[in-house]
Parts: sequence; structure tokens; C-alpha cells
Amino acid sequence: MIKRIFALCLSLLAAGVSAQERIPLDSRSGHIRWEVRPSEGDALPAVPAIVPGCVFASYVAAGVEADPNFGDNAYRTDKSRYDRNFRYTGLFPTPSVGEGRTLWLHFEGVNRKGTVRLNGHQLGHLDGFMQPGDYDITRLVAPGGENRLEVEVEWVGYPVPNFRSPTYISSAGWTGCPMPPGC
Repeated sequence: MIKRIFALCLSLLAAGVSAQERIPLDSRSGHIRWEVRPSEGDALPAVPAIVPGCVFASYVAAGVEADPNFGDNAYRTDKSRYDRNFRYTGLFPTPSVGEGRTLWLHFEGVNRKGTVRLNGHQLGHLDGFMQPGDYDITRLVAPGGENRLEVEVEWVGYPVPNFRSPTYISSAGWTGCPMPPGC
């Protein structure tokens, strides 16, 4: 099971109106620049992050790690470098918010646990498999400026909860494939 997966989008909702504008904040949208790094220590550099995705996939895409789908590369990785918390940081411009409108940050899910901060303000802590989260950020965004969104994703540790469970929700390596590092 791949941990540290999260998907999110920023939704601008009009008060009392059913229409909404959604601004996706995934790494391919062009609305935000993501990076990921260990929360503590310098075992790994900061690299551009793939969101949604897992930490290890971002390090493979950045060329820090070899492709685990080739040869025995999956067994050659120093997994201890990934067994820790990681912080995703994204910078995005403030969308225009009209009078009487609310700007919501909507998370579609964080796999296991994560703390969400915007411009230094803690918005909440998500705890549970792909638990969604909705945050009113209208008064926290920088007027006409750039905003810093941080998601600190906690490593689940060993043993993985319900290790060897036959369900996707709480299994690790149940497919018979080696578990990706840090998962």
C-alpha cells in the first residue's frame, strides 16, 4: 500500500449560490508548485513533488532513486531514508474572491495522517485512510499574493496497521510485490 498519497483542490464557493469554481492543486494543474522533503534531517534533498502521489515516486521522478520497476532496484533502495515524516510544500497565487464569497480548501484525502497549514496557520489534522477535509481559508489567504500550503504527512511506522490484511485499506505488500520505501 502506498502511503503519503494525497489529492486536493481549491474550491471557490459563492454564498447561497450553487455554482462553484474549482481550482485543482495537483502537480499537473499548473496552479501550484509542489516540493517534498523530509520533515527533519537532511537524508534527502527537496525535490519537485508529484501530487497526488507518494514520496518515493517523487524521488524516482527527480532521479534521486532508480526506477523500482527495473531489475532488482526495488531491493537496492535504502528504505530507512524514507521511514520518516515528509512535508509537502506548495506555493499558489491567491484567486480573486468576490464580496460574499468563501474560499474553501478541499482535500479529497490523505493516506493515513497529515497536518495541514496555510501561511503558517494550522488548518487541521487528518487522521484516517483517505479522510477528506474542508477548510474555510477566505481570511487566511494573502490578498493578491502568494500562499504557502504545507501538508506534513506522518509515516505510519512498523508494523503497518493490520499488516497482511487482505484489504487495500490497511495492507502492505499484499500483492506480493515489495512495499515501496517509506510506505
